[in-house]
Amino acid sequence: MMRNSSYLYHAIPLVAIMIFSCSVNRQKVIMESDSRKAFSFYYEALADIEKGYFSQALSDLDSAIHYHSGYSNFYFVKGRVFDFLQKPDSSIKAYEQSVKLRSHNPDAWIRLAELYRLKKRYGDAALNYKKVVQQYPDSAEFYLRLGECYYRQKKYLLALDRLRDYQLLANPPSPERKKWQGMTYYGMNENQSAADLLQSYLEQYPNDNEALKYLGLAKFKLGEYDQAISALNKAINFNEMDAEIYLFRARYFMIHDKKKDALEQLEVSLKYDSLNTDILFELGKFYYQESKLEKSHHYLRRTVEIKPDYWIAYKYLGFIAESNNNLEEALADYKLFLENTFADDTEVRQRIEKIQKDLLKK
Repeated sequence: MMRNSSYLYHAIPLVAIMIFSCSVNRQKVIMESDSRKAFSFYYEALADIEKGYFSQALSDLDSAIHYHSGYSNFYFVKGRVFDFLQKPDSSIKAYEQSVKLRSHNPDAWIRLAELYRLKKRYGDAALNYKKVVQQYPDSAEFYLRLGECYYRQKKYLLALDRLRDYQLLANPPSPERKKWQGMTYYGMNENQSAADLLQSYLEQYPNDNEALKYLGLAKFKLGEYDQAISALNKAINFNEMDAEIYLFRARYFMIHDKKKDALEQLEVSLKYDSLNTDILFELGKFYYQESKLEKSHHYLRRTVEIKPDYWIAYKYLGFIAESNNNLEEALADYKLFLENTFADDTEVRQRIEKIQKDLLKK
């Protein structure tokens, strides 16, 4: 009895090992079989793509992924099919999965960068373009696109660096470089450089409404108002819903004392961008100058509700409060304005002194 027991004691582990070994081998066979099926569907998908059968290709790729979900290229090719079908959101998801499975994936980086840029996801686009230029340091086009994306993110110094890299590499550089460099200079408040570059670019591409707009804005800030309004009027023909253009046209009419035309432009601009604090402030200032204090207060108060650090608005709110004999409120508004303004404002300082004296008499 003891002998049989000892035999069973030694036999049980042996049986377990045999069962485990069979299980592993079976799993290996299944995995190899699944992998063969996956690639069979993948090659069918490639053949479908060559024939232009994109819907069938997607179906085959889904089958391939079902049998082998960890192969990066299945998703990359799926992304390409969605590109052909002009479905950018689906393309992005496929390429993202491809990169997730294989992080070093330059072809996917390129496609993701371009798709993100077209979807105005400039931060994501820049991250991918940055990888691409590290992989392909002599490819000029990617520096141009990276410069554009940095400009869109208001990273102006980075934008200039990449655009200069592009200019050194490209032979010859595209005139588009002047557009992004000019708009970058405008963002940095270097308006003369901006105007020169944009004007040069527009000689070759006269109907680029974005370049026309920023040429107009740069010229306006340089005090060249007639040239500014000419460029802005051309730009509005291409984009009738650009609130900022109407705002600057309103400012042009105010300079020429055409108040009715200015108000009309401000109202149109507000219709297209009701949260734009520059527009709201201009309306508040306009109505203050027209002695319509209630309307003025409405727009100025709305300005600081949206952007509490719009300091110049507090100056006019102080004027209105003082006109209504709300001296404590006026004093608070004036102080808030002065404490956050670099340039001294003699008029406001004198008003503060007068209010303080009047309050002492009470």
